Order: sequence, then C-alpha cells, then structure tokens
Amino acid sequence: MASATTTYRSFNQAEETMLREQRRAWQWQQLQALLERVSHNEFYRQRFAAAGVELRQIRTWDDFSTRVPCLTKKDLLEDQKTYPPYGRRLLAPEQDLAQAWITSGTSGVGQEVHALSDEDVRRGAEHCFYALTWAGMQPGDLNLVCWPVATMAGGLVLSEALRRFRAHSMLVQIFDSKTKLERMKTFQPHYLWVTPVYLTRLSALCEEMNFLPRRDLRRLKGVFISTGSYPIEWAERMQEFWGAPLYDVYGTTQIGTMFGATCEEGVVRDGKRGCFHFIDQWALLEVIDPGTGAPVAYGEEGDVVVTTFNRIATPLVRFRHGDRVRLLPPGYCPCGRTGPCLEAGTIARYDDMIKIKGVNVWPDATDAVLFSYPEVDEYNARVYVDQHAGREEIDMRVAFKAGTDLARRNQVLAFLPEQLRERTGVSMTVSEVTPDQLERFEYKALRWTDERITGLQKVKFKEKS
Repeated sequence: MASATTTYRSFNQAEETMLREQRRAWQWQQLQALLERVSHNEFYRQRFAAAGVELRQIRTWDDFSTRVPCLTKKDLLEDQKTYPPYGRRLLAPEQDLAQAWITSGTSGVGQEVHALSDEDVRRGAEHCFYALTWAGMQPGDLNLVCWPVATMAGGLVLSEALRRFRAHSMLVQIFDSKTKLERMKTFQPHYLWVTPVYLTRLSALCEEMNFLPRRDLRRLKGVFISTGSYPIEWAERMQEFWGAPLYDVYGTTQIGTMFGATCEEGVVRDGKRGCFHFIDQWALLEVIDPGTGAPVAYGEEGDVVVTTFNRIATPLVRFRHGDRVRLLPPGYCPCGRTGPCLEAGTIARYDDMIKIKGVNVWPDATDAVLFSYPEVDEYNARVYVDQHAGREEIDMRVAFKAGTDLARRNQVLAFLPEQLRERTGVSMTVSEVTPDQLERFEYKALRWTDERITGLQKVKFKEKS
C-alpha cells in the first residue's frame, strides 16, 4: 500500500543498511562466542561429540553449516522430558529466570518449554522496535491486541514491546468478536494485531453490523497480521476494506522475538508480495533444502534454520523450524535494507502439508483458491476413506458471507471443484454450509482434519468366495 513517495523510517540505520561483509564479520564474532559458551553445556557437549564436532574445526561458515548438526523439535522435547522442566540445555540458574514460554503445539508433536532470563525478555521486546518503527508507530499510539496473551511467545513479547516502546495496548482476546468490534469503535485504535484468519472473520462481522472500518475507524494507521499465509488478492481486499496498510511480522517461541518484519512497503504493493526483513544481530538465519540440508538459492523454497546469538537462558544452535519459506535476493525491496529477506504471506509449516492420493497438498494453496472469492467467509476440509470403495476422499465445506445471494453462491460452488483440482492436482467435493456450522479460529487456523487412519479400519471388504 506504500506509494512511490514512501518515507522510510529507520530504528537503527547503521544496522539496517550494513554492508554484507560487515554483517557477516560481526555475526562470525557472535557465533564464535556462542559456540564457546554452549560447549560447556552438557546437552550441547554431547550433541557435538556424537556428531564428531570439535570447536577448533569450525573455522569457516561452511564448516559451521556442514559439520554442526541441526536441532529439531524432537530433540528439545526429549531433553525436557528426560530432564524436566527445561532440559539440560538450560544455561542460566533457575533463580535468574523471569518467564517460561510454551509453544502452541499446533504441529501435533508436543509443546516445548523455553525459559528466559530478565535480559532475554528485555532484548526480545526491544528487538520488536524495528517492526513498530517501520510501520510508523509512535509512543502513545493505541494498539488493540487480539492475540492471546498467556504462555505462548507472541502475545507476551508484543505486550512487553509495546510497554517499553511507550505505546498503549488494549488486550481484548478474552472478548467475543462483536465485543472486539465495539471496542474498536469506542476507543479508536491506531493499530490492530490479529491473525489473517481472524481478520477475515472480523471483516465478515463488520458487514453484518454495518460497520465500515475505513469510515468508522478514523485513527487506524495499520493492521499487523502474523502466524498465517494469505493470497495477494486477500491482502489487497483487506487493505481496501480496513482503509489501512497490512504489516506482517515473523517470529517463533524458539527465536524469542519478532525476528523479521515487513517494512513501510507492507505485505503487498502493486500486485507484488512484500518481504520480511531480518536485522540479524539477534540471530543467524539459514534457509536449507529440507532433503539435502544444503543452502537454497535465491528464489527457492526451503526450511528455516536459526541460531540465536543473544538468548541467555536457552540459546539454540542451528534449530530447524520446519517452516517452508522462500528466500529472496538482495534488492528485492526498494527500501534499501541490506539484511536477508523472505517472501511475506507464503510461509507455511512443512508438517501442514497433507499427502492425498500420492500428491502433496498445501493448505495455503486451497486458501488461495477459496479466498480469491470475496464472498467466501470460511471453509473446513476433511480427508477420509470411503468405507465402501476404500478410496481417499476430500469433503470441503464452504460458508459464504451474509448477504451473498443464492445465484452467486451456486456460481462459486460450481467453479470451485475444477479450480481446486487445477491448483492442487486432487479432486474435492465442495458443499455449502451455514457459517455457524464451521469451526472458527482466532489465532492459528486448523482448517484441515485427516480421518484416514480411523477410516481404514472401517472399510468394508467383500470376502472372497
């Protein structure tokens, strides 16, 4: 939504525009200090020994990326299960800890626990100032936060960041959706913090309540989204409907902060996706091929691997996130920032992918088809095994926004099966349901359910005569 006359705002111009050679030299110093520190920890000492790694062998970036093994979620879960509650990887005394974060567990594998010192909390919050500054936030601006503020990192980091930035925060996650909209009308926030799926839900409710954000939210300067992918058409439609640019932030519990953020250009401009910029004095970003472990080329997709430089209590060395991202080349964004960048709006979990009839189906691909229609409110999809034929089938249920006439609903329902098959390579049955028949999400969307394992046990076979 930025224009040709966009004014770029730096929080720390020297760091944001640092030459690549300077950046890599600084990172190398940080990495050496980190490796020396974790080498005295029993968890890492055993990992390095098992991989045949000695610190004196790590002399180049290539040594680091090829010799040091990647950490996985499974490694962290096994460590904390065997040595509860934080595992042997804890590097700070428990009396020095300030918070403990728990991952959301949406992967279905388990929930990690990450301990933080007071300094970890402070640094993580203040690193968010880059994202806030780039979006034009000022001290005193009111932020209406729909993210949950409990044990997960997102809401906790954001709340502390806004407090330290001297911005106001109104935490409304406990209220129902209509009450949230009423709070918006009453308090006139400058910024909203939502997820893509929940912004879609709020937009549909706005239309039902005759609430037009671009008319009724006079102070709104931006909408921050996170934790989900989205089609370009959806982003453009949301910006028009809300009358404000969309900004996106990327972070995880393991990283401990908003590690990347879109700049003043926002998430989409002139039909082109924006990008996440990384000011990587906080952590080292690698993007690797999930099959070979080799670095990917610019423009290619890969898995995110992060090494945290500044985490005191629970630093991570080459943690493999399982996030599918696209690495973008230098100069992709006109803002002039020199750090690495990833494509905004296309990040997805590798464990979200569902293999159906031998084909890899990504939920963000079906999102792109469904939400290209502004009339679509929400959908759920179910993969199951037909009990009579023993075939894998997909049942997709679609709800339309209030006021969509019957002719248009039938037209969209007629188009969707072929468009979904073309996009995914798999046939799907599409049917209409009312909005109250679908599960709703306020944080991370879990639109797909897989019932094939239980379904296989129910298939009826004809006995041979």
